[in-house]
Amino acid sequence: MRLAEFEGDRNLAALARRVYRISGETRALEAVLVAANPGLAKMEELPRGATILVPEVAGIPLREGASKDAIWPIREAAARLTSEGLKQLQETLKASAQRKAELATEARDVMRGKEMTRTLSTLPMLKGRVSAAREQAQGELRELEKTSRFQSEVLARIERLMKAALGTGA
Repeated sequence: MRLAEFEGDRNLAALARRVYRISGETRALEAVLVAANPGLAKMEELPRGATILVPEVAGIPLREGASKDAIWPIREAAARLTSEGLKQLQETLKASAQRKAELATEARDVMRGKEMTRTLSTLPMLKGRVSAAREQAQGELRELEKTSRFQSEVLARIERLMKAALGTGA
């Protein structure tokens, strides 16, 4: 599907000849144009510059006036929205991981602190539990780092695939 601008063509035959490379009968092409653009049924009401969809017809080449790809603006918008959405998702995931890392770091640091050491000297039965909790917090930090890297890689891969699928480059 291509786009053309309405230039005040005097009738459908003139429009068909302007957008298609044809010199003979135009009725079939006129019907194709009207099917794609119902507003052409009342051409006299169309303003100059109005966008007209020009369907590709097998065996009939298009003229230069119908050279704008109708899908390209949609592809560009979809790619932009996809890219923006993926960036927002990545920022949200990063902020969430950062907050979890802050909490895990805080918990680990509290369990390593002087107050905890004094408390454990008076309550030795808690030493094993605190040590296990400290190790768990450290493990969560390592896991968060791996998860964040993986999420970034996956989102970048999704963005590349979407751009390729939409034909907007890699």
